[in-house]
Amino acid sequence: QRVCSPEDWHVCVHLLQTPLPPCFRVPRHLPIFAEGTMLTDDDVDMAGTGYVAPTILLDVVLSLFQDWTPEEVPWCPRAFRLCSTAAVTANGYYAPALAEALSDAQSMGSLCRQETASMLPVQALDIQPNHCVLDLCAAPGSKTLQLL
Repeated sequence: QRVCSPEDWHVCVHLLQTPLPPCFRVPRHLPIFAEGTMLTDDDVDMAGTGYVAPTILLDVVLSLFQDWTPEEVPWCPRAFRLCSTAAVTANGYYAPALAEALSDAQSMGSLCRQETASMLPVQALDIQPNHCVLDLCAAPGSKTLQLL
């Protein structure tokens, strides 16, 4: 069909065979409790109260992945790609230490693993607090969590 040149086709096939970089989002409401209240972005670090500012928590989460070069996804707040070539092995699997760190952080609720392509619908729809949303394809629910 000659949609593109043979050289461009080979480049395209190579890119399609390249594993995607691991991605995750850090929730706006991190599951860190102080005096029985979930902290949100509006909370501030108050000396002596036990509260921790969410920006500090975001820094802590990102520090867990520094070896894999986290880079912000520019169009999705609090979303990151791990761009280091060491993040994915030659056979396309996450490096064992990375897989363990991602699993642990997700189990604690500190991040949500989600490909950037799956982050697009929520960003593109620009859903507002007064909107009602029915996600008919909510499995495992990462886009629904992104809405909250």
